[in-house]
Amino acid sequence: MYEYQLAYWAGLFDGEGSVIIQLPARSLRYFTLRATLANTHEGVVRGLQAAWGGSVSRAHYESREPRILYTFSISGVPAAAFLRAIRPWSVIKAKQIDLGIEFQMAKRDARALLEDERTDQIAIGAAARERLRLMRREA
Repeated sequence: MYEYQLAYWAGLFDGEGSVIIQLPARSLRYFTLRATLANTHEGVVRGLQAAWGGSVSRAHYESREPRILYTFSISGVPAAAFLRAIRPWSVIKAKQIDLGIEFQMAKRDARALLEDERTDQIAIGAAARERLRLMRREA
């Protein structure tokens, strides 16, 4: 992977991306790190998917003319790897990216060290999600 690609994706992510820490609806067991990036250019979004995995969804929306919005989404350890790779070029979302990476590392460490993995995972996730919410308010 070339540095210019990472820098380009970081710029796009700063403007159109999101770091999300969520408790998935289908699993009330653990919080999950998710990174998303939405764009109307399918090639850009598919390029991210080709490089990092994840998924791409599409949705129709109306502005001045009908358009299609493509959304790249990646979760868990692969999301942390993507965020770590673009972090050196991020400006606007640098703190959110740092928190996402920190959350994923804490989640991994808790799993390795604790017997009551579920309780600790929920506490770590809830705290990280609240910090992320507060960061967004400040921005």
